[in-house]
Amino acid sequence: FPPELSSATEAVSHGQMYVEHLVPANVTQPLPLLIIHGHGMTGTNFLNTPDGRLGWADHFMSKGYEVCHPFAFT
Repeated sequence: FPPELSSATEAVSHGQMYVEHLVPANVTQPLPLLIIHGHGMTGTNFLNTPDGRLGWADHFMSKGYEVCHPFAFT
């Protein structure tokens, strides 16, 4: 074990990222879309709009795409 771990029950994570994978009921497109946010935003910006309308993720899923979007980069 590395010196910072005292036993097999401890773990160290580095460089991890949460990515949400959304799958429509009927997938018709051969490749998924990876939507990456920018300018200090988060992946939740693709889920809906501030006024409650559906976001880009729902739009692309309605067209048969699987959508993957990360929530934050570090």
